[in-house]
Amino acid sequence: MKSSYICSLFVFGTLIASAQSSTCSKCWAVGDTECCGDKTIECPGSSCMTISEYCILGDKESRTIRRTCGDNTTCGICFSVTTNKGLTVLASSQCGTGDKSNADLNYQITCKALENENGLSCPACYLNNSMDGCEATDRVKCRGAETECVDYAGKVQISDGEIQAISAQGCIMKNGCAIGFAGLPGAKQIKENKFTCRPADKD
Repeated sequence: MKSSYICSLFVFGTLIASAQSSTCSKCWAVGDTECCGDKTIECPGSSCMTISEYCILGDKESRTIRRTCGDNTTCGICFSVTTNKGLTVLASSQCGTGDKSNADLNYQITCKALENENGLSCPACYLNNSMDGCEATDRVKCRGAETECVDYAGKVQISDGEIQAISAQGCIMKNGCAIGFAGLPGAKQIKENKFTCRPADKD
């Protein structure tokens, strides 16, 4: 399925320094929920990780799975961006301990906290084919750990190679701007014009 994907700098690939090492399953399937022909990778530390991503960009939807070395600082974390329409990004990680402990950790978005509104909200808008920003005429209720408002404009590459310019405002997880839009497993950012965050508003 040809589907879209947007990037976010989510440092899943950072490795922990440790004298202990392990062999982890390695794969990367953009636009799919299953890996074909898992390989292995030698990793420092004992943690192995599976990253799952779900993304809506405009009228396109995609899912991506990646298995790689683990990082205990990002195990169990859910990354999220939510607008009123046009853009949704969810990515979560699962970790295991020991050799190939991620081999049976399949695609799963474990963002259960996002099921509940948290009493905060942000201006919301989405505009395709524009890197000039969008004017918010609506608001979106934030969920779970989404405690900041994001204002983004840039170019992203979708899974069929097409490059799209987008502008969006909405809710983002805490420290989302520090993480950035540059390295989610299903994503590639081409250019960034604007990426700012501020604390979300109380309803």
